[in-house]
Amino acid sequence: MRNELPTWNRLLRSMWTASPGGIPCQVRRLASQGCLLALMLPLQLMNRLALALDHVLFPGFRRVPVRRPLFIVGPPRSGTTLMHRLVASDTEQFTTFPLWELLFAPAICQKMFWLGLQRIDSCLGGPLRRLLAWLERALGGAQRHIHHTSLLLPEEDYLALFPFGACFLPVIAFPRCAALWRLSRFDGDITPETRRHVLHVYKGLVQRHLYARGTDKIFLSKNPCFTSWIESLSDEFPDARFIGLFRAPEETIPSQLSSIREGVRAFGHDPHDAKLVEEFLRTFEFYYEHLWQCAGRISQERFCLTPYADLKNSPGREVELGLRQLGFEVTEAFSRQLSLLNASARQYRSGHRYSLAEFGLTDCDISRRFGKVYKGLLDESAPEHQPPHTTPAKGEQRTIAGTPASSH
Repeated sequence: MRNELPTWNRLLRSMWTASPGGIPCQVRRLASQGCLLALMLPLQLMNRLALALDHVLFPGFRRVPVRRPLFIVGPPRSGTTLMHRLVASDTEQFTTFPLWELLFAPAICQKMFWLGLQRIDSCLGGPLRRLLAWLERALGGAQRHIHHTSLLLPEEDYLALFPFGACFLPVIAFPRCAALWRLSRFDGDITPETRRHVLHVYKGLVQRHLYARGTDKIFLSKNPCFTSWIESLSDEFPDARFIGLFRAPEETIPSQLSSIREGVRAFGHDPHDAKLVEEFLRTFEFYYEHLWQCAGRISQERFCLTPYADLKNSPGREVELGLRQLGFEVTEAFSRQLSLLNASARQYRSGHRYSLAEFGLTDCDISRRFGKVYKGLLDESAPEHQPPHTTPAKGEQRTIAGTPASSH
């Protein structure tokens, strides 16, 4: 199989591509990228070794069935994190990857070690947990208003694919690596053979998680990047369910560009560079188009399309509607828990500020490129397109005319 994924060699070669800014900028970029590779390479090699060891120590994980996995997809900054964390709070039914497991324990043997250490820490009163919480507050405050995360919170499981070159996130540090941009358009630009290989690896990671967390659980995943994987995921998991979030592109695009601005700059790149902005626009075009097409092709028993405005205004209600539409159980206790969220959600205001103009874009630019597909998504999510059993009660019709400026 020809390897078309962003391998370490490809990342290294992309480091030497000439970039604007002169020699000082070039030196800063090489130093920051080199430090990242020096930190990540040993960790990823250790993870690969541990994953291989699972085949010796826990060979039964390959027989674990992955029943009705639920994938939360949608363009970045469209409410996927909010939906993910609300659904994940139903721990009786669902299980999902926390950040610590993705970074340090994709293998079963690693999970067992860290879960054992966690139990010991709990018996001692939780000193390590308190230390970790203090470190996270000290180091993570700057990005909290954009995307609050923690080692203990649910996170995007494409991070577990980093050792296999199938994670899109390094594009922030290596925006000149063409293989990374191909990966962002997975169903369109990656060959079927490579897609099958990556899905085989991913399924193994999911089976390991279920083996350690409970084979009776339903696996839950959230990845904006998986918006470009929907067809492949549907083929690999024929009974998979999808919740597709979407939001006005004139809001998601500048929100995403501004959220990665400091990260891109830290690696010696210009976040306002026209070529970089254009690559992100192409990626967003694929996300919106693919979401629209898949929502029309996959049955409503397996695919629920949710506008961000509805989720933002009534998160508990939208979560319950989506789960019921896809055939999942919503217990009375979980329903009461969700209903408490609706009133407080309307008071939420994000501290994240952004604009199209900062990145050389206008509303006309976005309307020209995204107008048709966004209207198609709005039409597809209208009440008349929903199954009868999920139609809101009288006086609770969906609001699809527009979306608010804040972001989750």
